[in-house]
Amino acid sequence: MAGVIRVVVVDDHPIVAHGTASALTAAGMDVVGIAHDIDEAVAIILDRTPDVVVCDVMLGPEPDGLDLPRRLTDVDSTTAVLLVSSYEAPFFLARAVRDGAYGYVFKSAPVPELVQAVQTIAGGGVHFPAKALRAARTHRAPSVREMEIISLVATGATNGEIARRLGITDKTVESSIAQLFARYELASRTELAMHAIRAGWLASDTNILG
Repeated sequence: MAGVIRVVVVDDHPIVAHGTASALTAAGMDVVGIAHDIDEAVAIILDRTPDVVVCDVMLGPEPDGLDLPRRLTDVDSTTAVLLVSSYEAPFFLARAVRDGAYGYVFKSAPVPELVQAVQTIAGGGVHFPAKALRAARTHRAPSVREMEIISLVATGATNGEIARRLGITDKTVESSIAQLFARYELASRTELAMHAIRAGWLASDTNILG
């Protein structure tokens, strides 16, 4: 694209936010705003219309950064979202691709990769690691029945209790949970419930395992 790339940086850690802004400024970009949460980010983006927003996935204890692409779509913003994160969780990567982010950079990446990603996105391209594209193809959301099972798992219900509630066999419940563990690379019912909250399938205030 022609002209200086205009960027907004979103990170809940001020030192990280300002460090990222300094790196982008040193690369010749114009950082037109810094935000520390999603609501502040949306307000700044609508006011200053940057080309790209560089947003951390984890803003506080929740992956709120994953909500930004849809939030901007809802307000008809054309600003492209580049997500950055320390986490390589498949469901983060899959959701980033599915919900309209233009790129994903791991925080372990060198600064030149971040700069290149912003430049690529500002020019109309995308910047995703190969594992993000694989995750988007394979890391699907649970079915309606699977979500019923996950919701009951989160309350602490046993397989037998879940089976009786849903009118299915204990074996079906056991098999479904095993498949969920394998698909999302989890090892326990608590991990399954926490995963569902982080992915946005369950409310963040869900009382895990009763």
